[in-house]
Amino acid sequence: PMLTDPGSLQWRHRLVVVFAADETSAAAARDTLAGAADPVAERDILWFVVLGETTRTNYPGGLAADFAATLRQAFRGPPAGAASEVVLVGKDGGVKSRGPALDPAALFGEIDRMPMRRQEMRER
Repeated sequence: PMLTDPGSLQWRHRLVVVFAADETSAAAARDTLAGAADPVAERDILWFVVLGETTRTNYPGGLAADFAATLRQAFRGPPAGAASEVVLVGKDGGVKSRGPALDPAALFGEIDRMPMRRQEMRER
């Protein structure tokens, strides 16, 4: 299915949105997230690396042509050309944190402290 609205992922997925400053940081973020496939899947994370109007993702379907702009608007991403920013969005659709660097261990730790995630870990 074509993904047009990140809100449609609410209650099923956590989102990690990386607004990259340049191709180097975009590639690094993409490689880091793709390389953490197991912990990403275990935490129901969909990730999006946004550079300009391009979005790379582990979402299995297609993305709307203007999805980068949609993400920027939905999660108040920095203007193009600004420093990188990483936004963590909870299953409830709320922004849980934002920071300048992608640190998977810190992100996973933050997610694992969330009440909803703790419940998931007990149930699985």
